[in-house]
Amino acid sequence: MKTASALRRRILFFLLYPIISSSAFLFAEQEAPQKSEPLARPAPEIIEDSLLVLINEERGKQGLPGLRLSPALTQLARKHSQDMAARDKLSHLSREGGAYLDRLVGEGFFFGRMGENVARSETFASRWIHQSLMDSPEHRENILDPAFDEVGIGVVDQGKTCYFITQDFIQSLETTSVEEARKAVVSKILAIRLEHKLPPIKITENKNQLAQLFAHARAEGQPPPPFPEGLGEMLVFYMATPFLDNFER
Repeated sequence: MKTASALRRRILFFLLYPIISSSAFLFAEQEAPQKSEPLARPAPEIIEDSLLVLINEERGKQGLPGLRLSPALTQLARKHSQDMAARDKLSHLSREGGAYLDRLVGEGFFFGRMGENVARSETFASRWIHQSLMDSPEHRENILDPAFDEVGIGVVDQGKTCYFITQDFIQSLETTSVEEARKAVVSKILAIRLEHKLPPIKITENKNQLAQLFAHARAEGQPPPPFPEGLGEMLVFYMATPFLDNFER
C-alpha cells in the first residue's frame, strides 16, 4: 500500500513534466534564427564567367579541349540577349528576323561551323542554368561539339524576374590572302594527281586570271564571263568551302 507522501511525489512528477517540456519548446521558439535576407542578384558578367568554367569542365570530362572565350563573340551574344530581354521573348531570331548565321556574317566573323544556345532562367545559379542546357540534347550537342574552339557568352538581367542567356559557338578560321589560297588549292591538285600517277598540270597566269573572273562572278551571283577564243575545250569546277584542305577529288 502506497503512502500519502509517495502518492504526492508521483502527482508532482506528472504535474511538473508537461511544464518542463513546454518550457523547452518555448525556449526553442525564442531562440529560432530569424529569416535570412534574400540573396543578392549577381552581376551578369559573374554568371558569364561561371558558365564558361562549367562548359569547359564538361568538355574536360569528355576528353575535349576547352573553349577560348572570344570578346567579339561575347559582344554578339550580349546583343542578342539584350534583344530577347527587350522583347521578353526567347528566340534564335533577332528583332529584324536575322538568325545567328546572319549576325555572324554581318559582323565579319570567319568560321567553319557554328552553333547557338539560348535560354531564359528565373534563377541566377549558374550550375542550374548549365544543367538545364545539358539536359537538352540540342544544347548539349553544342557544348560538347569537338569542332568548336571559341565561344561567346552573353547574360542580361531583364530587371524583372529572369535572365536571358546566349551562348555562341564557332569553329574559328584563320584568314588567308587570295594568293595563299590559290597556292594551297594548286598544291592539293598536284598531290591528288601524283597519288593517281598522273602528270602534273601546268599552271599559267592567263588561266589563273580567267579562273579568278569565274570565281568573282559565282561569289556575287552574276553570270559567268565569256570564254576567250582559242582556249579550246575547258572544264570549270566550282567549290565553296571554308576549309582549303577539304578539296575533293
